[in-house]
Amino acid sequence: MRKLAPGVRKSAGTRRSSADTPLDRGKGINTVSLPLATIMVMVLASSATGAAQQTVLFEGTVTGFTQITGSLATDLASLGVTVGATITGSYAYDSEAPDRIGSACSGLYPSTAFSFSIGSFAGDSDGALILVTEHHFPDCFVDPSSDAYNVTAADIPSPSSIDTITYPDYDFNFLLEDSTGTSFDSDSLPISAPDLLNFDSQSGFIRFRSTTDGFIHDVNFSIDSFGVTGCLLLELRLSGAGNTLLSWDDRPEAQSYCVERGNLDVLRATRGDFTLSIAEELASHTTEASLLFGGTPERGQAYWFLVRDNPAGTFNSGCLSQVDNRDDEILNAGDICVN
Repeated sequence: MRKLAPGVRKSAGTRRSSADTPLDRGKGINTVSLPLATIMVMVLASSATGAAQQTVLFEGTVTGFTQITGSLATDLASLGVTVGATITGSYAYDSEAPDRIGSACSGLYPSTAFSFSIGSFAGDSDGALILVTEHHFPDCFVDPSSDAYNVTAADIPSPSSIDTITYPDYDFNFLLEDSTGTSFDSDSLPISAPDLLNFDSQSGFIRFRSTTDGFIHDVNFSIDSFGVTGCLLLELRLSGAGNTLLSWDDRPEAQSYCVERGNLDVLRATRGDFTLSIAEELASHTTEASLLFGGTPERGQAYWFLVRDNPAGTFNSGCLSQVDNRDDEILNAGDICVN
C-alpha cells in the first residue's frame, strides 16, 4: 500500500452512534488543505483486495447457553462468560488458498492464526477452516435456497480453570446464512470478508463435549460486526494549480476502475446517504490507477470520492466501522458503475 502523500492526515472511523457523523460509514478519511481554505475530503476507497494474507475481525454477544449447568456453568461465569458478554476474535487466511474439497457447491479453505476471547476465557487454533456454500447446484447439502459462510475450529484445549478431565477441549463455530441465496455466485473463497449486511442469520456456538456422559454443552452467541482489519486507502496528491491527482493501488485482477464523486455537506446532512449525495461519476471503466480531477470546492465545502474495481469490486470497505451498504445506495442513485 502506498504511503499517504505529504500533508495528508489519516483519521480512524468508529461505529456510528446517534451522535456520530456520517463519515463513520467509512474508516480512514484523508484530508488535505486546498487554496482559499477549502477542504478536499477523500473517503476510504473500497475494493476487493488482491491475493494476500487477510485478517478478519469479528465481534459478537453471548446470547445464552444450552445444557451448561453445574461446575461448567460456575467455571465459565468466573471467567466472564455470561449472557450479554462481548466476544471478540480474528482469523487469517490467504485469499488464493486452494479448495480442499471437490464439491460443486461447497468450498473448504484453511485459516490460520484463529483466536477469540470472552472476558478472560480465550482460545486459539492454527487449524481453523472456512466453508463457503452457494445454492445454485442441486447437490448442496444445506438448504438449497441459502448461501452460507462458516468458520470453525475444532479441538481447542480447555483452559485449566475449567474441569479439563470432563471437558478437555471444545469446538468453535460461527455461521452466516443468506436465505435469499444471493450472497455468492460460486463456492470460491471471497477475496475479502463478506458483508455482514447480506446475511439474515449470524450466529455461533462454543461446544464442549463431556467425557462422562457424551452430552454437548453450548455457549451461544451472535455475530454483531465483521470485517477486515486493513482497508484500501486512496492517495491524494496535488498536481498543479487547481488540479488534484487521485491515485490508488493497482489491482492485478481489475479490468478497470469506477470513480465516484459526491458532496460531503449533503452526506453529512443526510446522515451518510450516498444515494442523495452523489454528484457525478468521474470514470466508469478507466484502466488507469489514477485520475486527474480539476474541480475545486467552494470555501468551506468538501467532496468525497469512492473507487472500486471492475467487474467484481465493491464500494463497501469491509471495515468494522462501516454502516449500511454503499453499493445499494449508489445503485439507487441510478449509477451505472454498479450494474
